[in-house]
Amino acid sequence: MRSSAASDVYKRQALNEHKVRIPQDMSIISFDDNLYLDYLNPPITRIAQSLENIGIIAVKMLMQKILEETELHSEILLKPNIINRDSIKVLTDRK
Repeated sequence: MRSSAASDVYKRQALNEHKVRIPQDMSIISFDDNLYLDYLNPPITRIAQSLENIGIIAVKMLMQKILEETELHSEILLKPNIINRDSIKVLTDRK
């Protein structure tokens, strides 16, 4: 689910009202690399994809399709970048 900055703030307020502590009670990771996430308390860990790389690959695929007039059946995997902040709880092995 992709959410906006306003809905993220609303969700955080709801968690605060129910006394849910981050990260002690709940860990949060976002798939949206917005810088405002650094200004929340605590800052939110997020997974970022390079929009520049996605755009470059999309243009290359489009040009290939136009020039070669072929169907493209490609699966492309891009390595995400994890931006660690203070919103996840480190779990330890309790053996």
